[in-house]
Amino acid sequence: MRREILVPKLGLTMSEGVSVEWMVQPGDSFKMDQGLFVIESEKAANEVGAEADGLLLEISAQTGETLPCGTVIGY
Repeated sequence: MRREILVPKLGLTMSEGVSVEWMVQPGDSFKMDQGLFVIESEKAANEVGAEADGLLLEISAQTGETLPCGTVIGY
């Protein structure tokens, strides 16, 4: 099943984040809790882990792009 990967809200006041780095590339498989990408808020950069095992199909956000929380950044 194809699932969306979203920009998480990592704090009460966080409204957007900057895509800093993807740690997996399209076609790569990953395990639950493995780091997928790094998102930077106004306070810190955070590594975001996978919620389940899967395969990264597509990245839809570019590195350096500022994105609102809840934006789809991959599948």
